[in-house]
Amino acid sequence: MIRELLRRPRRTGPDSPERPARHTLGHSLVVLTALLCTGGVVMVASASSAIETLSTGSPYGILVREVLYLFLGVMTFYIVTRFDLDLLVRAAPYLMGAAVAGLMAVAAVGTSVNGGRRWIRVAGFTVQPSEFAKLAVLFYAVWVLERFRQHLNEPRSLVKYLSPVGLVLLLVLYGSDIGTSSIIASIVVVVLLLAGLEQRFVGWGLASAVGGLLLYAQSARGRYSLQRLTAFLHPSSQLAGANYQLQQSKIGLGAGGVSGLGFGQSREKWGLLPNPHTDFIFSILGEELGLIGTLLVLGLFLAFLFVGMRISARASSDRNRLLAAGVTWWICGEALLNMASVVGLWPVTGIPLPFFSYGGSALIVQLAAVAVLYSVARDTRRGPTLLIVNRHERRVSSREAPLRSPTRPRTPVRVPRR
Repeated sequence: MIRELLRRPRRTGPDSPERPARHTLGHSLVVLTALLCTGGVVMVASASSAIETLSTGSPYGILVREVLYLFLGVMTFYIVTRFDLDLLVRAAPYLMGAAVAGLMAVAAVGTSVNGGRRWIRVAGFTVQPSEFAKLAVLFYAVWVLERFRQHLNEPRSLVKYLSPVGLVLLLVLYGSDIGTSSIIASIVVVVLLLAGLEQRFVGWGLASAVGGLLLYAQSARGRYSLQRLTAFLHPSSQLAGANYQLQQSKIGLGAGGVSGLGFGQSREKWGLLPNPHTDFIFSILGEELGLIGTLLVLGLFLAFLFVGMRISARASSDRNRLLAAGVTWWICGEALLNMASVVGLWPVTGIPLPFFSYGGSALIVQLAAVAVLYSVARDTRRGPTLLIVNRHERRVSSREAPLRSPTRPRTPVRVPRR
């Protein structure tokens, strides 16, 4: 079914009946993103007010920086929409090189916070290169498909062309960031599966990942990450250790009830719940705005998912369709995993809530990704197919080729005269 969807012909000229629908989807995407970003700034203002007041005496320090990051993100959105998608895909190897260089800089001189080494200071700002690596990996996966799709169902070629992605994953794991590495890997898997990669390769990849995690768990960094990864399986244990955040998160969500304690009235943010304005901002939202507020935010992300899927389905080319699918999964997948982790249905791995969690690198890159999705919604140019040709199809086509060979001339049939 996926292959039929990718092969389906589309009218994409200026008079195409889908053109108004594309613009409507693009406008809907912008409105949804604006609502999510506005809600994020409001919740960061509330969730960070307590720790800022306790540390600096003013509740506005983090809020001012968040507004600055949002401004930079909006500027990034505008700039990315001015770029041609062809140019961005062609620049994918250079983007990957920059991502690897940033991650190597983190490994060399990065800053460690709470056991994770993910940040580097540049010109007075803290930058997280692993966030930029997500966008670079997405473009690189599409770039590989455009050039080497005929060979990607051969194990040796698949490993060869995706080795830069493996290097990125290793560098991210070196910083004890299992959550980000899983998102990066899943972006590549989604793009390749939609392009027709055989599922057995995904199975082999998962088996290799499990084996790698077991080896990684033997190191000091790995033991810290593995402890956080498996603590949610026993929520009643380690309440003063690995499960402390999860326990306080559940207390806050339970205290919120249906309608919440009121905006700004959270008790957990006053030193009880660590990182209330970053990974656990959804807990503060549930405590202050209750079940109604959490369902509203969940509805916004479901609407984003619907719009992203519609943009992907109506894309004018395989390249655009894969880019849209990768961005949609990236944003909605992170939202799903963050919400699941704060309620105890998924391990706490440091995955932020898109557009809500405080962080300049994440917000800027997420708005850049939305800009790519917006460009896909407006692009009407056709492109070549990016379906991966598996070995069975190549054998069938090679057997059928002599029957249709244009080099074998037909004997002309003479019609007798009457």
